[in-house]
Amino acid sequence: MARRAACLLAATVWLTGSGPAHAATVVLVHAPDARWRLAELRVRDELRALGMTVTDAGARGRDDGAMATLLAEHAAAAVVQVSRNDERAAVTLWFVDPAATAPRRLELAIDDGRQPGLVALRAAEMVHTETRGRAEPEPAPAASTSAAPLVPLAPWVTPADAAPRSPIAATTNTTSTSATTPASLSNATNPTTATSNPLPGPAPFTPLPRPSPALPEFADDLPPPVAPAAPVKHHGLLVAANVGGGPGGAGVLTGLELTGWRELGRRLEFAGGLTGLVTPGWRTDLRGSILLGLVGGRAQLGLRWQLGSRTTLRLGLGGGLALGWAVGRATSPYRSASDFQPIGMLSATLTLAVRLGPRLSAHGGAGIDVLLPPLSVRSGGVEAFAIGRPLLRGLLGLAWDWPLARR
Repeated sequence: MARRAACLLAATVWLTGSGPAHAATVVLVHAPDARWRLAELRVRDELRALGMTVTDAGARGRDDGAMATLLAEHAAAAVVQVSRNDERAAVTLWFVDPAATAPRRLELAIDDGRQPGLVALRAAEMVHTETRGRAEPEPAPAASTSAAPLVPLAPWVTPADAAPRSPIAATTNTTSTSATTPASLSNATNPTTATSNPLPGPAPFTPLPRPSPALPEFADDLPPPVAPAAPVKHHGLLVAANVGGGPGGAGVLTGLELTGWRELGRRLEFAGGLTGLVTPGWRTDLRGSILLGLVGGRAQLGLRWQLGSRTTLRLGLGGGLALGWAVGRATSPYRSASDFQPIGMLSATLTLAVRLGPRLSAHGGAGIDVLLPPLSVRSGGVEAFAIGRPLLRGLLGLAWDWPLARR
């Protein structure tokens, strides 16, 4: 009987104090266009090397609701998605947040996006750090782990009775006790009411310490976090066709534009260029015909916004100087004349750039120029044409850009 009770107690301690440590599950969501499969494979290998279970899944959207569904379906601790835009990579992570209804989202931008090994290492490092930092559930106290009642020892197994007795001696003692003191026999058969020789209670139950999950031996051998490199700046050259016009009766003017720009920061850039506009032909009236045009140079500070993986919106504000000219051919009795006039100019442009290749992009947009003062062309003392009240322009062209050398 005593051996059975000891075995039951040992089995209870083993079941409550031990349990396997399960590896964290991570869902790897493939990019919709599957253009960077190499980086996704490297991320999967890095996570598995850290002892994690990796499950592949297709893209269902980048919203937190879709990722919360993925986390629940796979019972995962994190979701990873890797994407690349030219030379910049982006790693998006979603982690289970017990304190919130939606998963916690982290985004990491890596400028050196053409290095899949570096991107994979940074993604695995972030997942390992976040999942390792989650608190382990503490073992329950002794009172809560002993759900089953303790099995008491038999009343006859006491330290005083540890030495074996012969059956004859035990019978003799019992007979003598019953003959002399009947009250003592009643107390001996009821241990709960005995006061002369109380039995010792069971020893307090102490659960064995629960072993902590073993971390991979190479977890501390990971390289230190790499500081993100400075963004690569670019400069470029735009060649575009211009079509302009506005109030003043000059009609449509056509020409070319040559503009160069250089990036100053993440969204700030400086641009400068030349614009030439001229009437397609001679403008005629009763006193003769006139050919007029405008050549201007401007400098602008611009802002840019990345609307998509291949689309950029640019806004430029600035000004410069322009030279307006007119050549007249008069009919008799009027006299022909030509004139040139320098004027000031305020400009604003809005351009949409669509990338066609690693270095080539198409630009389309509109601009407005205000001439100070407006260019006025007179014939016979009467104003015939005017330009710059204001001058509206539309442009369409191609641009090339190159990265600046790092210093």
